[in-house]
Formats: sequence, C-alpha cells, structure tokens
Amino acid sequence: MKPGKVVVIGLDGFDPTLAEGMIERGALPNLAKLRKTYFHPPRRVTTSCGRG
Repeated sequence: MKPGKVVVIGLDGFDPTLAEGMIERGALPNLAKLRKTYFHPPRRVTTSCGRG
C-alpha cells in the first residue's frame, strides 16, 4: 500500500473558538472547505510554558 500525503496546518497562538466563528461567518472559506472535506481533530488550546 502506497502511503498517502499529509498536510498539517498549525495556527500557533490562534484561539480555535475565534476560528470557528470566522468559519461560520464565511471569513475563512478555504479553511471551511478543508474542514468539511477532510478529517480534522478536535481543536484545543494549550498553555504556554512561559519564559523567564
């Protein structure tokens, strides 16, 4: 079996709830199409480890 191609999109520091709202309003049509067409894992927010 030939392995498939994988695309990873990371929106570092971007609130997933903000993206959801923008997708619903039609502000991110390409991301909406990708989300609708392909698998997407649950979005989650991670905390920063901080510096200093």
